[in-house]
Amino acid sequence: MLLRLSIPKIALAVVVLAAGLTGIAGPAEAKHRRHPPAPQTVAANVTPGQFDYYVLALSQQDEFCATHPGKLGCAQGHAVVHGLALHGLWPNRNQGECYEATNVPDVPLTLADTTLQALQPVMPAASCSQAGHEIAGDACLTVHEWYKHGRLAGVFASADDYFGKAAGLVTTIRTQWTNLGALLQSAGDKPFSEQDLRAALTKDIGAEPKFLLLCDQLSDPENPDVKINYLSEIDLALSKDHLDAFPRPESFNDQIFAYKGCNPSKPLKSNVCNATEIYYRLH
Repeated sequence: MLLRLSIPKIALAVVVLAAGLTGIAGPAEAKHRRHPPAPQTVAANVTPGQFDYYVLALSQQDEFCATHPGKLGCAQGHAVVHGLALHGLWPNRNQGECYEATNVPDVPLTLADTTLQALQPVMPAASCSQAGHEIAGDACLTVHEWYKHGRLAGVFASADDYFGKAAGLVTTIRTQWTNLGALLQSAGDKPFSEQDLRAALTKDIGAEPKFLLLCDQLSDPENPDVKINYLSEIDLALSKDHLDAFPRPESFNDQIFAYKGCNPSKPLKSNVCNATEIYYRLH
């Protein structure tokens, strides 16, 4: 089922799907391809702790699994975690300047049981962290996010601290943004306007936070010659200094920039959506 969202050409929106969470079993049966771990390095101009704000990246997991059916956290193209899921919590710089580790070591990341319990409803394949960076040739998202982004914040005492905070943010969105949740749960194929979404946000948060809306551009199943945009990710700008206040208005940053990454030849956020109509894939 598709939910069409009508938005302005420069689109800022948020979508929440708050029902039907399913736990994730750790892929213990998967064969782990190990390589000697390489020393971790960061970009030359990156100093841990020297960033401007956070990006809370929320992937639309049903869309991701429909387009990446072989990935961890997807069962034959169907998401195990539905709706908006935790992609990562990224320290970011104004203008989107590079702020990341340039490689991720192929090593296990041991997380506490309480951390895994918090992550499993909101992050795909969270348990794969126990085995290492690659499971059957596929990258483990938890290992990737901690070494590439989380450690560089310079404020988290451990990976458990980092993922505990990130999981709490997403859980709050899925459980407390009730106006947005109700808006989506009432949806069939009818379109949503940008004004509808902003009105729901204002009721839930008390302010309009800054977002980047990312989309996959795919062929319309009813008319293959027409390209339509499917929501793939919401990037939310959060304050560096007031993260603990989330979701109160002071916890949001007043601007957001497309995340460029450290490889200028391959921008990571080249799919910022500027379409006038957006589809939302329901499971």
